Amino acid sequence: MGPDSSSAPVRFTAKGSRFVRSLGPALVGLVTMTMLLIAAVTLIFHLGVQPVLSGSMRPDFGPGSVIVTRLIPTSDIRPGDVVVFTPPGQHARFAHRVVTVSGPAGDRVITTKGDANQAIDPWHAHLLASRVPVVVFSIPWIGNILEHVHGAALEVALLIVTGLLVCLLGVRSILGPRPGVARRRGVALRFDRQS
Repeated sequence: MGPDSSSAPVRFTAKGSRFVRSLGPALVGLVTMTMLLIAAVTLIFHLGVQPVLSGSMRPDFGPGSVIVTRLIPTSDIRPGDVVVFTPPGQHARFAHRVVTVSGPAGDRVITTKGDANQAIDPWHAHLLASRVPVVVFSIPWIGNILEHVHGAALEVALLIVTGLLVCLLGVRSILGPRPGVARRRGVALRFDRQS
């Protein structure tokens, strides 16, 4: 080593931090694409989304989950399907498993049971509509958010605002920070070597 080498500054470049910074835009892009895909699939296949408020269908889904439904003809309902309906004398909608189906196609009568319940539900529900929502799958935890949003217009607005925020974050992370911010963050660390 020469005499000048002890006083030369050493630059530390963090290759690992560049990798971590590059994960940000990739993650935001992945989340954006997933949200857009979910929105497109929901619109194309006419899927419905609603929060789960009780534990009557555990272990399939519980409180705080969201169930995703699709409409099927009432005549296609079979025992074992999980349908969403309003039971007689109730105001809330239930998602319970069909135990029996009877009656003509225009006036189906079903008996149901929650998977976590010991007994069959006390009602015989008449399904007068031509189509009924059937549960396709559930997503845990998202229902806690939707539980506080009331009405279809508010749900759509929440979906749009969330999508726009994710898209804006994605565009910003892809294009990079503002030039003034980049200069402030681009400070090189200098350390003097000690002999």
